[in-house]
Amino acid sequence: MPDMIDPLRNTTRLAALILAGTLVAACGSSDDDDDNGNGAPSPTEPDTLGIEATSQQRAVDIFVPDADKDSNATILWSQDPDCEWGANFRSVCSKDGTRDDTGSVRIDEAEADESFRVDEEDAGVTVTIPAGDEALAPDQPYFFAVENGGQASETVAARPFVYHFTGIVRATTLAEDEVLVAGGDFTALRLRTGGLFGSFTDAHDTEQGTPSNQIPRVTGRDATVYAIEPDGEGGWYIGGSFAEIGGVARNNAAHLDRNGTVTDWSPVVDGVVYEITLDDNDDRVFLGGDFDQVNHEERDLIAAIDRTEGSLLDWQVAGLGGNGQDDHVRAITLHKESVYVGGTFQDLIDDDDDDAVERDSLAAFHRESGRLRGWNPRLDGDDPKVYGLATWNDTLIVVGSFERNDQKNLAAYQTREDGPGLAGLEFPQPDGLVYDLLVTDDDTLVIGGAFENYGDDERSRVAASALTDDDNGGLEAETLEWKPPTIEDSVFSIDLSGDGSTLFLGGDFTTVDGERRDRAAAICFSANDSCNDETLRDWDPGADRPVHAVAHSLDREEVMIGGSFRLAGGVDRQHLAAFDGGTGTLMDWDPAPDRPVLSLDRQGSKLFVGGVFETFENADGEGETADRSGIARFDQENNGESSFTIHEDFDLGLDYAEITALATTTDAVYFGGSFTSNGNGDTQYLGRFDSGGGEPDTTDATGGKIYALTVPNDIASEIIAGGNFPDYLAGFDDGLDQTDDFDDTKPDDMVNTLLWVDDKLLLGGYFRNLGEHKREGFGAITVDDDGKADVSEEWQTTFGVGDVKALAYGVDDDIYVAGRFQNVTDPEGTTRSRHNLAAFNADDGSLLGWSPTISDQVDTLTVGAANSERVLYFGGSFESVEDELQPSLGAIRANAGQPQPRIELVW
Repeated sequence: MPDMIDPLRNTTRLAALILAGTLVAACGSSDDDDDNGNGAPSPTEPDTLGIEATSQQRAVDIFVPDADKDSNATILWSQDPDCEWGANFRSVCSKDGTRDDTGSVRIDEAEADESFRVDEEDAGVTVTIPAGDEALAPDQPYFFAVENGGQASETVAARPFVYHFTGIVRATTLAEDEVLVAGGDFTALRLRTGGLFGSFTDAHDTEQGTPSNQIPRVTGRDATVYAIEPDGEGGWYIGGSFAEIGGVARNNAAHLDRNGTVTDWSPVVDGVVYEITLDDNDDRVFLGGDFDQVNHEERDLIAAIDRTEGSLLDWQVAGLGGNGQDDHVRAITLHKESVYVGGTFQDLIDDDDDDAVERDSLAAFHRESGRLRGWNPRLDGDDPKVYGLATWNDTLIVVGSFERNDQKNLAAYQTREDGPGLAGLEFPQPDGLVYDLLVTDDDTLVIGGAFENYGDDERSRVAASALTDDDNGGLEAETLEWKPPTIEDSVFSIDLSGDGSTLFLGGDFTTVDGERRDRAAAICFSANDSCNDETLRDWDPGADRPVHAVAHSLDREEVMIGGSFRLAGGVDRQHLAAFDGGTGTLMDWDPAPDRPVLSLDRQGSKLFVGGVFETFENADGEGETADRSGIARFDQENNGESSFTIHEDFDLGLDYAEITALATTTDAVYFGGSFTSNGNGDTQYLGRFDSGGGEPDTTDATGGKIYALTVPNDIASEIIAGGNFPDYLAGFDDGLDQTDDFDDTKPDDMVNTLLWVDDKLLLGGYFRNLGEHKREGFGAITVDDDGKADVSEEWQTTFGVGDVKALAYGVDDDIYVAGRFQNVTDPEGTTRSRHNLAAFNADDGSLLGWSPTISDQVDTLTVGAANSERVLYFGGSFESVEDELQPSLGAIRANAGQPQPRIELVW
């Protein structure tokens, strides 16, 4: 079995143990004294029940402490977080009534079912529940409990996640040992999250993007999280623009408990929530944002919510939100008897006389009554904005985009009972926007934003100062010697680890000190510059769009990020990845070419990779680089753990290459595309080399880029090329001289793909004619014993405005055709629905009835064997197959030509 990556095991288990004697019903509070199954049964045994859940790739691991393989305890699951576990839970806990979203398995019966895996450990037993037809739906949130003797444990949440490529899969091939290799322009494999992702970290020796159980998907509206606040008990308050979290309806504000379960706390907010602040003194949660109503009562831009019940409190300010759609609250902080509010607003209403009172994006309100205080901070500048607020001693520190006397984007005010006054300030001034700030316990101010300099010191997007009082009641800030790494773009949010040694960052950057960090990173933080130039941490949750909020939970080593991203976590896989062909599980191999892979082929245990790369950044798997321009060879080793090693002596010496097509014979490899070699600067389009290496033979005969190559049988041409060159189709002998095999059958536009089957050439692309014959996107050319080529009269199925991208030969004379199309028209003129994938009989070209639904374009096809059955593998830019989640890489049983073909997903 290939060596599979298992990024979560032993690192992401959610501890949800229930101590002896503290047995509770998992979800819901109703008792069931008559044991009729309508609620949680009455206690019958004083056993200790515990459960831990670990999200895995296409599976969930359930660990039951103090149990073994012979335990008769039952693991239950449902997609309903309010499930009332009981005898009839599969009926009462099914959200859609189909019972497909619920299930159970007895531990002592799980091992007998090949769908489950059972591992016994000293401390308990782990049951792996897979995603598939018989168990969990891929990438859906589930809630689990263990039941024994009429008792149910606490509920825990987990998700059998599916990796999503951050780009398109453009090439596939099946290597030996059932290893599926995929290449493209992707840079990572991420989890589908919406704008929320929780990641474990110990703040020092962390794993890349290791998700906690806290991966409930955020959906609806903008699916964006702007505010995250730890609840102090391992859970989180969440605010933003969304309609659901983990499949549970929530209106822009929600609460997750420490088990990843959405709680009943559910204020109904009619607009975006940008800020959440907890008031521990009064058990309140303040929400700020761009809204008019909360719980169907008027609240302009700010509201106070009961922390436990989620009910709207009477506390209310007047006058915010009166200046149109641009008004919003971005920052709230509490100090003594005041609530300080920042954002974008101008005129407020004074409760005493209902007159407009000027307040430029910063105001103070009474903490008890909500009345406006008389203080006017008078921020200047065009359209001033406040993004962050914090207090230190009796000083209010303000950051954003504004001017105030000689202060810009950073200001400080003295706080008094009647409102703050302007503080004497000796701050270094940032030369750009400041989006966030924090003040540490050791009197250090840290800011993050879009600046490049902090006073006279170069500081890239993050800076820190030691705070002291001056002799006149003002504030002094001395820039720390600590210098953060170079961050290439804006930092929107910052937070500090519990021990103060690690600063977590979120923003719109993609590199830190030249190393890749997609919009979230962790760096060493030290007031005395003791990081020893090893500033960047390994923690890398990776997001595909900006991160607007970062929050660290002090009571558990976990960081939550929020933003407008859709994918996060997972692992880096830069342009090339390998999978178990039977299960779809990602393998460890990660050679990391620096630019996209566009073509793949193999010759026995030799894997050839083509693209536009120049370097493999992890060629040996140990971080060593290898320079290869456009084409490289890897040798597959099958020593119990299938692996690939780059061939040190194989280097064609191309100066520049875009290799878009590869084809192998028993002793040679052909490559096509566009490239220069031998330092002469002349562009070549087709090459041939002995598979062992050496100088290649090349030609510029096509005069344009090649996209497809295929090896024919028993004709003058040794290799056939198609592409976007003047003839679109051409044959070449083994000396790379062009033949005249296809002079009378040339297409009138680009060819994307070629396939030689028996005595005919199949081709797909953009063309509308082959020679004098109308063939829209797809056709066949036959070659007789004398080498004469003619357009086949049988193969007349057309794809109209469609685009054929890939062809593959299956079993039982099946031909698979893929690309971007929704319909095909048979020779009789009947139009039939086909969604990006179709199958034909190889003998007569007739369209087969087999018709899977692929949600978007398919760019590559490969047929091979896995688990003793023939499988059609395909890659592209799609999200689903047959409405089942198979993003960018799919596998279906290759059975289109059978008398009763069924569409069967392999994984």
